Formats: sequence, structure tokens, C-alpha cells
Amino acid sequence: MDVSATEFKIHCLDLLDRVQETGQVLRITKRGKVVAELHPPTNPAPAVPAGFGLLASTGKIHGDIISPIDDVPWENLGDSQFGYPSAPDAAQVNTHFVAEESRAFDIQPGTTSEDR
Repeated sequence: MDVSATEFKIHCLDLLDRVQETGQVLRITKRGKVVAELHPPTNPAPAVPAGFGLLASTGKIHGDIISPIDDVPWENLGDSQFGYPSAPDAAQVNTHFVAEESRAFDIQPGTTSEDR
């Protein structure tokens, strides 16, 4: 089958599918002269599974995954078992930031923006 380069550009994917399905050789012409031939593969490679969904349906669920776990205490990710100290509580964090802000802007503790 012969097709012009312009037609090949427009219908490239469809022509590739046709060559794969029919096994015919596709000759691409430019100004009436054959410039390329597209042949189907002699021994096509097996389809490689895509990465997304590769492990679909391979996991197994054991037990109830919906109900809350009441008898197991939860700990934060800053737990010492991971090598990190426990996270500070909100009051410690707020005090730290207020102190840093007052140093950065030379604000005296206990003053408000109206005092300045």
C-alpha cells in the first residue's frame, strides 16, 4: 500500500495500526517517489505491563479495616522508636514563635501594636 508523506503525517497512528493488523508493507512516498517502507515486526515483543495498576488485585485484606482500633494506643510520628523526639505541644510552639518574632522586630514582651 502506498501513501504520501502528507497523508502519513495526518493518519500516522491509524496507518501504524493497519500495518500491525494486516501485516501489509506500507510505502511512504514524497512527490511520487518511495522514501520509506514500514514493515510489521517479524517477531513482535510481548506486551509489557504498564507500571500503573501493576500490583492491582494482588493484595489481601485480613480482618476489619473499617472499624476504629480502640485497644491500640496511637503515637505521633515523632516517636522515639523512629529516632526523633516527640513533637512539642501547641503552647510550646506558639511561645517559641512569639519570642522569635519579638527578637526579630525588637518588640518588648507585653506590648501591643497600639503601644508602638
